[in-house]
Parts: sequence; C-alpha cells; structure tokens
Amino acid sequence: MNWPPTYLQWFLIVALPLMGLVYAFLGGIKLALAERLKLDEARVGGLVAGFGMMVGPTILACGFLSDSIGRKWVFLPGAVIVVIALLILASTRNYRSAVMGVLLLGAGWSATINVGNVVMGEAGDPMKVTQRMQFADFLFGLGAFLTPMVIGLLVAKTGYSRGVVLLAALSAIPIIMGLGAPMESAASDGGPRGTLGDLFSGRVFWMTSLAFLFYVPLESSVAGWATTIVSSHEPAGAPTSRLASISLMSFWLCFTGSRLLVALLGIEEGREIMLVCLSLACVAVILGIAFLPGQWTAVGLVVAAGLIFGPIFPVLISKVISTAPKGVAGRAVGFFFAFGSVGWTFIPRLIGHVATKSNIRRGFMVAGASSAVFVVFVLVEHFLRTR
Repeated sequence: MNWPPTYLQWFLIVALPLMGLVYAFLGGIKLALAERLKLDEARVGGLVAGFGMMVGPTILACGFLSDSIGRKWVFLPGAVIVVIALLILASTRNYRSAVMGVLLLGAGWSATINVGNVVMGEAGDPMKVTQRMQFADFLFGLGAFLTPMVIGLLVAKTGYSRGVVLLAALSAIPIIMGLGAPMESAASDGGPRGTLGDLFSGRVFWMTSLAFLFYVPLESSVAGWATTIVSSHEPAGAPTSRLASISLMSFWLCFTGSRLLVALLGIEEGREIMLVCLSLACVAVILGIAFLPGQWTAVGLVVAAGLIFGPIFPVLISKVISTAPKGVAGRAVGFFFAFGSVGWTFIPRLIGHVATKSNIRRGFMVAGASSAVFVVFVLVEHFLRTR
C-alpha cells in the first residue's frame, strides 16, 4: 500500500476484513443458529454446502458482468445482498428461511470477492502486485480469524438476533464507501481490450488455474481436519485435548501472519522461486501428516502448514491478474475461482471417504497425491517461463 493510502486503498482496507467476516460467518454462527432452529448435523452441513454451492457459478458469472457492465455495478448489489442475507439470518425462525439467507450470503459474497480481487490487483504500483495481494489477503484473513470471537462476543452481549443485525450494519459500510470508490480507474484508460480468447490462449492462466485446483484442497483439508489430525495420535478412548484446538488456532495465526510477513518483506522479483519452494514444502508437510508418528510432530506439521500455505494463494492470483489481458480481469478471476471450486468440492470428499474407511492419516495420502500434482504444474510453468 502507498502512504498515505488513496481513497480506493482505504476502501479496501475497510472492506477486506468485512469480506473475511462474511466468509467465516457461517462457521462462527452455526452453533448458535443450530440451537435457535434445533438443527441436526445433517441440516447444518446442508447450510455449509449451500454457501459453497453458490460460490463457483456466481463468481464466474460476476466475472463476465464486471467486465461488461462495470465493477461497481457488481460489487454494490453484491454487498447489498450480503446485508439482506444477514438480516434474514438474524430474524429466521425456520430452516427454509435459513437456507435462503445462506444462499444469498454465498451469492453476495462471491460478487464482492470477484471485484475485490481485481481491484486489489490494480490499486497501486503494477510492479508490486504480489506484495499488494499478500497484504490484502492478510486483511481478509484477519477478518476471518477474528470472526468467531466477534460473533461470540456480540451474541453473548446482545443476543443472537441483535448480534447478527449489528454485523449486517457493519457490512453496510463498504456499500457507502463503495459509492465513491474509483473501481474502474485502472481498467478504463483507453487502448485495446483483450478477449476471452486472449485469456484462454495464455499459458500462465491455464497452468496457474490448474495448480490452484489441486492446491486449494490442501488448504481446506488441513484447516478442516487440523483438530482430528492432532487428536488422532492420542491413546484410544482419551478425551480430545485442548492441544488440538490450540493447533487449529495456531494454524490460522501462522496462515494470516505469513502473508503479512511476505508483504512487509516485499518479495516481488523472487515470486516465482518462492512459489516453487512453497509448493515443494506443501508436499513435505502433507506427506508428514500422512506418515510421521507422534502428537507433537502432528502439532508442528499443522503449524508449519499454516506458515507454508498462507502466501500461496496471493502469489497464484497475482500471477493471474498481472498476466490477464486488459478488460478481462474479472473473467480471469472468475474462471480461476471456478477451477478452485472443483478441487475444493471433490478432493476433500475423497479424503473424507478414505478416512471413514480407515483413518485420517491414510485419507491424507489423497492430499499427498493432490500436492504432487500441484507441484508438477508449478514446476512446469516455472520451467517454461525460464526456458
């Protein structure tokens, strides 16, 4: 970020943590919501799946819309939908309205995150896009990390409905600020615009998007099963220790903190080498989870995974945005996330299926295969770039 920040950068500084809050909202509120509506785990799972189901198609559609009608006219309606969704969830008294609220929440968040990623990539020095994306994703991750604590405090102090209404009020701030934010400024300075064919003919777009397809399940799987990974090393019949919960919190702290560290270091020219090193480290940590014994070893591997995973997504998306033809950045981000949603949907399910048949460590052999394919795409793209 420049100093002093521009109005657009201030807008992002405020909006990004709130986007992180919306992303993590369902995870933070699900216990209170389940108690309020008397939901079993199957219905809670249905709500979680409903949010994810909206992300892939909506973010892809919003990529086309933002490139054609303008980013602001995608972001603002998306932000309004988020507020409406939170108000529905604040007042819901039955499962059907909760599903409607969650579907709207997923759609609105997808619209804002598509535009947010493109604007992040352009809101500053074009030679520092990786550094900027690291800092921006740190802000997003910080909002997601703080969400359970914020929700817990609000619900405890004001009750469920008032607490969620307050979150809806906070989520309205980007709408007000967004009215004056020049979201189109970096993309509307004249000159020839690219086409979808230009995007699809780019090697970096395909290699990076395919790498993301096999990377994102690693991130979601370690985060989702961190407590199980650690507690699986305890003696049979032993109660789940606090160590498992501390490991998950440490994972997210390291995940978020590593992005800030890379942003402060300003690693730009070394982006490609850093990605190669991190991808190889991914294979090592995933195989360690699958094969190495010992509870403290498992704790160390979960924490190490947070440090390794944190900077990877900002590097991948910065490569896509910085190489996208002019005028198709929204579609580039949409397709990039669509690739990721495929991996996010199917590979963790396969891990869970194998784990159910045996144990979580054997399930992570599937993640090990995914990490190996991720490395292949990263190395091939790096080799072709330097050839």
